[in-house]
Amino acid sequence: AMATLRQVSVQPLPRGDRVVLEFDREVRFSSERITGPDRVFFDLPRTDTPAPVQAAGERLAGTRVTTLRFGRQPDQTTRVVLE
Repeated sequence: AMATLRQVSVQPLPRGDRVVLEFDREVRFSSERITGPDRVFFDLPRTDTPAPVQAAGERLAGTRVTTLRFGRQPDQTTRVVLE
């Protein structure tokens, strides 16, 4: 079954940021770090991100996470990118 992203939050911490993605059920994921510019992405298969949650997430920023964005990949996969 598809999982739905309910909420996204960023909490600045002394040595970084805590990013929380709240889904309506457990979600498998894979992640990778890329340089130039430095960023981390998470692929979340069989997930849906409603437009209001996506818009709210894209307005968030922390101390080290300057941008948070969402993308749609093949096979109903959501990609979350943290720059």
